[in-house]
Amino acid sequence: MKRLRHFSGCTVLPDGRIALVMNIANVIRTALGRRVVSASTNWDSDQPKASAAHKGTILLAEDSPTTRSLLKGILETAGHRVTVAVDGQQAWERVQQAEFDVVVTDVDMPRMDGFELTEVIRQSEQLMHMPVILVTARGTDRDKERGITVGANAYITKDSFEQRRLLETIQQLI
Repeated sequence: MKRLRHFSGCTVLPDGRIALVMNIANVIRTALGRRVVSASTNWDSDQPKASAAHKGTILLAEDSPTTRSLLKGILETAGHRVTVAVDGQQAWERVQQAEFDVVVTDVDMPRMDGFELTEVIRQSEQLMHMPVILVTARGTDRDKERGITVGANAYITKDSFEQRRLLETIQQLI
């Protein structure tokens, strides 16, 4: 895998087959003629990466390794420092230990879902003003309404996901 600079790992498909996960950030870097990040980079690192064009520090809470890697690559390519959490509970722990400019979270996660995470952030005196963006497969009006009710600043559905929209939303909130 170390020599496959456009792939960041693999995942098991529902039918049991193994599929490579593309490193979208490196594909974009290659297309733009920029330096490619080493494939040995740990894309799920707990530590944010340093960036010369640092635009903001983001906590990304997503339980799917594939989606987490994709979103992390998009955000880092745009110049953000990204720390990841594999579920809402881990995100809650991390947001209490370090400062972030915004939280980007999935809704459907183990231990604590994105709605619950947003609620506990809004109930915290120290964190209540931190922007929260829900990026989820849940697209019903009822789910969107619940996201707004618990205090999310934005609600983006994965079925109509556009990275430009996510990045613009983050920029407006930071």
